[in-house]
Amino acid sequence: IPDLEWSPSPMKGVYRRKIDRIGNEVARCTTVVKYDPNGKFHSHTHTGGEEFIVIDGEFNDKEGDYPAGTYCRHPIGSSHEPWTVKGCTILVKLQFMVDKTETESTVINWNDASLWKAISEGRQLLKLYENKNTKEHVWMERWAPGSSVDWTVGWGGEELFVVEGSFKNEKGDEDCELHSWLRLPPGDEGNEIKRTTKDGCLLFFKQGHLQPFVGKEDLGLK
Repeated sequence: IPDLEWSPSPMKGVYRRKIDRIGNEVARCTTVVKYDPNGKFHSHTHTGGEEFIVIDGEFNDKEGDYPAGTYCRHPIGSSHEPWTVKGCTILVKLQFMVDKTETESTVINWNDASLWKAISEGRQLLKLYENKNTKEHVWMERWAPGSSVDWTVGWGGEELFVVEGSFKNEKGDEDCELHSWLRLPPGDEGNEIKRTTKDGCLLFFKQGHLQPFVGKEDLGLK
């Protein structure tokens, strides 16, 4: 992602790195968005929901303030007119929600150490969201320096974003550096991957959210 150029948005002082986009200005998309200090975006409605993490700075809307380290999820039909005083960078996903029974926003600050749980030596997990109807799961993991993780790809597709640090997929010898994004489509379920990190990393994961779009040509998932 750091290799992608910033492109201007319709609003002055707001720039985007378009990772994945199906549609025009209103789109099913995954985007890194950068706001200059005192930047703002026009009022809009999330017809397919909105989900974001705050990478740096502080993001603001009518619901509250979201400092760096915040995970936020606004349901289908929600709306806001966001702004920032300090400036910020966020990773945002739009139009991926399908369950209209999800009506409340979710806000979690991953800097709260009490929310994390050790799941193995050198590996911690923080649950962010789970939907039993759609089988969507969202979570974060923190891997200590020198960790090696035997990973099995889950159901319904997976995505990850490297929030801090870096890791390597030993199969294929792929390096996932800071702010890299990786998608594994539905159909990869059960594949095993060994992942290692030299200096440690903080990772944002999503799983199962791609399954509702399988067979739809606009997402490229057959």
